[in-house]
Amino acid sequence: MSDLCGIYEKIMMDEEWYGWMDQIKKLSKTGRYPELYADHGMRHAMRVAEYAVGFIDECYQYFGEDEIKKFHAFGHEEDFYSTAIAALLHDIGIVDGRENHAERSKEMAKKYLEKYEVSSDEIAIIAGAIGCHSGDDRIVNLVDAALMMGDKMDITRSRFLAFYDESLLPKISSIQRELMRIVRVNFFLDVGLGHGILEWGMMKEPKGPDFNDQVKHLLDVVVKEWPKAIDVPSMIINEFLGVEFSFVIDEAPVDV
Repeated sequence: MSDLCGIYEKIMMDEEWYGWMDQIKKLSKTGRYPELYADHGMRHAMRVAEYAVGFIDECYQYFGEDEIKKFHAFGHEEDFYSTAIAALLHDIGIVDGRENHAERSKEMAKKYLEKYEVSSDEIAIIAGAIGCHSGDDRIVNLVDAALMMGDKMDITRSRFLAFYDESLLPKISSIQRELMRIVRVNFFLDVGLGHGILEWGMMKEPKGPDFNDQVKHLLDVVVKEWPKAIDVPSMIINEFLGVEFSFVIDEAPVDV
């Protein structure tokens, strides 16, 4: 096995990677791709890495080293750092446009990782996860699932550029405006219940309607405009892991 931990750290200091992140940041601010008012740059990559490796840790703790092999896991450390590296590189293809960026990021990552002498098998795992992270392709292994899950969990207010620059508020979509009310996202596997739980923490509007109505409006907009935010985690937990999916907002179970 390559020194994936060391390679992750090298990427974090690499000028080429920083260059991609800077280009994506600039594209986000131009409005050339309106959906990029949501961050796809370095902060997003780091948050996705945090969410995704947390998913890996949860799965290993829940299933154990033997049972987890049924998900084509490769070992806790290898899965952890393969996922972290994939998170850093999963959106690099956006430098050449939003459309088909997952496949383009996959091909760019393959070439990029060669300079670190990553083994061909490890490149295949990392690149495979990057290629399917948008949620439209079949999950093959635990790294695929982790990256896809981490990407869909990064929907808190800190994801959106209008959180940092209020001048962008008139330009953002209704779905982004609603998602900016989410202040935290958690995932955990509950051994006692046998459930995989996705939790959103939501900022209340004290002068707005009843909080239950606020939650309903948020869900109505999400289900209509970006159902992947719930459908993809549900698919990963229910269909891939074979665990019952529970969705919670501010500790209250929600049916979707």
